[in-house]
Amino acid sequence: MDSQNIHSIILQLKSITESIDKIAKGVNNSWTVRISLAGILVALLLGVIGIFQEKIRTWILKPKLKVVIENYNISDRDPNSIPRYNFVVRIKNSGKSTLEDAEALITDIWELNEGEKKLNLMPFNLTWQQRGGITIPKIPIDTPKYFNFGYILKPKSEPEKSASYPSPSSIEFKFVDKKVNLKSGEYKIRIEFSANNVKPQIKIYKLDIKNKWADDVNNIKEMLLIEEN
Repeated sequence: MDSQNIHSIILQLKSITESIDKIAKGVNNSWTVRISLAGILVALLLGVIGIFQEKIRTWILKPKLKVVIENYNISDRDPNSIPRYNFVVRIKNSGKSTLEDAEALITDIWELNEGEKKLNLMPFNLTWQQRGGITIPKIPIDTPKYFNFGYILKPKSEPEKSASYPSPSSIEFKFVDKKVNLKSGEYKIRIEFSANNVKPQIKIYKLDIKNKWADDVNNIKEMLLIEEN
């Protein structure tokens, strides 16, 4: 609390003390007493509003972080390209002011195939899709932005053995900009979303990766199911 606020409180208390002293000295008129008490209450209310008005304004106008994981299919007419599905994290500011320096950090990954086993990985940031980097400088109100999350390449079939088709032999979920591959199975992922002007938000997602390629994007859940815990 700064010196200006402290001085304001002292003046308020002094005024209240003087008013109470007048009442205590025998002001017999009931209306006078009521008016004095009302004045004290108003002074207290105005004092509280004055001291905390910036905090109240910030609370009302604060940004709000909304997080959704989405998928989309990258189609390419080049017959030599590898079919793939990309997955992104959509960040939207549904608050009343600009969100500043948003970032997403994967802190932990657990394998759930045989009990719960925590993978030995260092925490790593997701990168911003539009410009790279790990932070989104500003997210205006109601404007979506995207972090790269991961992708799945179509596995190569038996006849496809050429070096020009560097695809895995089975379904693997690969994180963008990070050499971390998750083979088919069940996993739990903890992601911490933060920004300079909001409280951190923790999200836990369950990934169920099937060893089955989905040629139709409408059937993508048969290949990968992502659910928020």
